Order: sequence, then C-alpha cells, then structure tokens
Amino acid sequence: MEEKDELVRVKLVKQPLASERKENRRKWIKTVVISISAAFLLVGAFIGGYFVAGETQSYYYSDDNSKFNKISELIQTKWLYANDYEDLEDTLTDKALYGMADFEDDPYTGYMSAEDLESFTTSINMDYVGIGVQYSTITELPEITRVFKESPAEAAGILAGDIIIGVDDVKIDESNMDNLKEYVLGEEGTVVMITVLREGKQISFDVVRGAVDSTVWGEEKDGYAYLQINSFGDQTAADVEKYLKDFESDRLIIDLRDDSGGYQTAVQAIAGLFIGPDKVYMKQAALDGVVYDDYTKKSSTQYEFEKIAVLVNGNTASAAEVLTICLKEQLDNVTIVGTTTYGKGVVQSTMMIEGDSALKLTTSKWLSPVNAVWINGVGITPDEEVKLPEVAYMTVKMMEENEEYGYDDVAEQIKAAEMLLDYLGYKVDRTDGYFSMAAVKALVDYKADHDLGNSEVLDYNTYTSLIQSAKYENSFNTEKDTQLVKAVEIVKG
Repeated sequence: MEEKDELVRVKLVKQPLASERKENRRKWIKTVVISISAAFLLVGAFIGGYFVAGETQSYYYSDDNSKFNKISELIQTKWLYANDYEDLEDTLTDKALYGMADFEDDPYTGYMSAEDLESFTTSINMDYVGIGVQYSTITELPEITRVFKESPAEAAGILAGDIIIGVDDVKIDESNMDNLKEYVLGEEGTVVMITVLREGKQISFDVVRGAVDSTVWGEEKDGYAYLQINSFGDQTAADVEKYLKDFESDRLIIDLRDDSGGYQTAVQAIAGLFIGPDKVYMKQAALDGVVYDDYTKKSSTQYEFEKIAVLVNGNTASAAEVLTICLKEQLDNVTIVGTTTYGKGVVQSTMMIEGDSALKLTTSKWLSPVNAVWINGVGITPDEEVKLPEVAYMTVKMMEENEEYGYDDVAEQIKAAEMLLDYLGYKVDRTDGYFSMAAVKALVDYKADHDLGNSEVLDYNTYTSLIQSAKYENSFNTEKDTQLVKAVEIVKG
C-alpha cells in the first residue's frame, strides 16, 4: 500500500491562452495545460460532496474546433447585442463548455466556471469570518442556540441561551432581526461588541472576529455524546477530533442527516478516527474495471466507543454515505437510524483548466470497504427505519391576511393547521382538511394559550403563529425528533 500520510495540495500550473485565441481563431484551444489536482466529487450539481485524492498529474490536449470559432467570431462581430457584454469571448467560451459537459445520462459531469468553483468550495467548507454562533429567529429576539468550539464567541464568554439585543450601536429587535448576520460578519481581526440578555441581565462582550468553520457541532448529553457533521470540509476532521478528545461518554450519536458530502481527505481522516490507522474505508473501480482500496492514514488516532448510532436521511449523500457504510462494515457496534440515504456511488475527478475553471468528470464508482456494495441509486437502508413526525415533511400553503376558515370548511390550510395542532399536542380527530368541531376546539385552546383571542375561526395571525410554534418545537424540543429519540435509546440501552 502506498504511503498516503504526506498528501499535499499542489499549486496548479496554467498557461494563459486568451492571446492565442485572438491571434488564431481557427484554433479554439491550441494548447491547454490541465492539472488534475486529485479532486473527486461524490455528488454533483452542488447537491453533494467533494472528494480530493492525493496524486497530481498534468497532460496536454489540442483540438481544431473551427465550427465553434466561426460561430464565436460571427456573434462577436455581427450580433446586435455584442457591445452589451464586457467579456463576450469569455461568456461564449463558458456557454460552450457548459453545453459540452452536459450529459442527460450523467447528471454529475459538468463544467464549473471560476465563480461556480469558488461558490461550490465555500458551500462545502461552510466557513466565514464572524463570531462563531448559531442563533434562532423563531423567538421574539435572536436566541443563541450554539457556540462553536474554539470560536471568537467562545473565547469572549458568550453562551448558548444568550439573547442578542445589540451589535455595536445597533439595537436588535423584530424590525431588524433579519439583518443580524450582516451586522455580525466583518473583516478578520476587527472587534464587534455583542450585547446579550442572560438571566435578565444585560452583558456586553468585545469579540474579535475570526475565521469560523461551522461544519461540526458536538455536545455531551445525559449519558451520551452527540456529534453533528454538516459537511466534510477542509477543517472538519480536525474539529471532529477536538470534540472526540473532550467527550467522556463512550456512547456516541453521529448525526449525518442532510450532510451532502465533502472532501475525500476529510472522510479519510474522520474514518480513521473511528476504525483506526491503515484500514480500508472505501474501494474504487475505474474505467478499466480494476478495483483498488483506499486506506485511512497510518498516523490516524483511533477513538473507541461502546455504542455508536449514525443518524441518516434522504439527504445524506456522498462522503456522508462513505462514512456511514464504512463504520457499519468495519465496526460491530454501529446502528444506522433514520431513513434511506440519497444513493450517490460514482466519483468525479475535478480537472482544473484555464482561468481557474474546472471540469468535473465521472471517472469511477466507489464501493463499501468490506463487502464492495455499490449504493448508487439505491442508498443505504438503515438498521432502524424511523421517520420524523408527518409535519416535518409537510409543505405549508400560506394564507392571505384577510382569509378566514370556520367550522365545516374544507381547505389545504385547514389540513396544515390540524397537523400543526396535533404536532403541538392539541387533540384533533382528523387531519384531512375538514374543519371539524374537535379541530375548532383544539384551535380555540391554542388561541387561549397564545393570547390570540377566543374566536372559532382560523385566521392569518393564528395560522402564522401555529407555524412559528411548530418551528420552535422542532428547534428546541428534542423529544419531537423521533429519529434522535430512537438513537438515544439505542446507545443508552
């Protein structure tokens, strides 16, 4: 097995070709240097993960694309709207490349412009410059729900549960709560004053903005540890290990729900933390049919747990699926809980081309490490299939401000209100959209509990209040998370 501990990112080498294209339009691309930065994508079209392997190679190609050049020349010299574009030649090239790399039978192959690639990478790393908190705007004022490990906010002393009431000289209230993010973000090294309410007391903190990675969250609960991985970015493995070092419990829940994937180096390193050094964490099969093993690093530190539950759903994809099936096949104490995963089992190589753009090209499929299972289009079936409450999958149709419904009416909004009332613990006899007397009684009880009057009609204010209450329950009441409840039962059992 080749030593892979010394994997490095290689600076890409490109040749500027704009002048060549202008001097000789009969040659669309005369000579292009393509550097394969050893990048692999597990899920394409910005829905999934990004895999980065360890070897780099370069090769050349040339092509006489006279038809393209003729069309390009005609558009640039004859088209009525040509002067409306500052960089028409680059625009035409991008359009041609998007089309060239578009295949109906392969939705994961595609061309990415420099802007696409930057946006894609940022979405994977989930990094920004700020203070490092997650907050909820479901309440009247933004309540901090999470303070990320080793973040500027943690260093300053901000805690989960603090309510933000001011940023510098700006007072935060319902009128500007939606602008909170832009108030808090800024340049690295700058100071922002955050004022919070804590147990009724007003406290201000001077926080030095810094780089924040929000791909990982963890906490110790009563009898188990909880680790949520949102994406497999550059810093994710290091952040996962920080939490694992601090966890005292030997019962662990890994939440990979809605995790669409990430870099191969990240899943390789994270897998090593659980299955140990120099172990197969996945296999790959390329065009020639040869199947080869991918190993964890020889320097991996293993953290052992008595029981592990992995939470998954239909949006668990790519690198998250690699980790899920790896842990299941390589450890004998893992239970997968939730619903069937996305099912992305092919790999894309990302080839950097001129102008910092890239071609992501399907080059192989990945297989599970022990049984060589290919989950593409099928997904991973959980050991314990558990769905969330029905309301979690509901699409809510909004009401107009002057809209009202009463007893004996039938409407989609009534059905939604009945489902929301049931979710919130109010007794209804049906959830089919017919406004029964039992539903009227439940609605009146809800209104009384939330100071919304005593009428027996479903109005706009009550409807929006029901939606907000359900969101609050979903965010703060873990007992409503049936999948998490099952995972806790398993690891603590």
